[in-house]
Amino acid sequence: MTEAELALRSGVSLERLRRLVEVGVVQPSGADRFRPIDVQRIRIVEAFVDSGLAVEDLGRLVADGHVTFPNLEAVFGEPISVSDTRFAEFAAEFDLHPDLLRRVYTQLNLAQPDDDDRLRADDLEFLANSFSCSMRATSASVTTFSSGLPAFAAMESGGWSSR
Repeated sequence: MTEAELALRSGVSLERLRRLVEVGVVQPSGADRFRPIDVQRIRIVEAFVDSGLAVEDLGRLVADGHVTFPNLEAVFGEPISVSDTRFAEFAAEFDLHPDLLRRVYTQLNLAQPDDDDRLRADDLEFLANSFSCSMRATSASVTTFSSGLPAFAAMESGGWSSR
């Protein structure tokens, strides 16, 4: 996988990927080619960084052999791709406030995305299905309720008349 493909699949910029290579956290396997499991390595590194560890410190820990990423293939399997849909775009499409959607992430124990973060393909599918079903159910309920209002009003007003 090329540098550009790895950056795209892992959801980081080319600049960020190059920084990770520079500090030794991710290394090409040869001829500037990367392995698919490097997607997971980058995600783990980003989780370390999000928890407050500087990428430079992580690079030193890796170089000194204190941190390794053994058996990533066995633990994670094939990496999941990142979609082209950004977090804020998804929230807007479903008319959701981004902070509400972030609370969903919190409840699912997922990392809090920034507005410009691209959603993972599996997260996008899950959220779209979840909110589509909710929107369809809400819409059906509103439609049923509103279409039943005239009948309900006629039934309730049957015993009296304004004439």
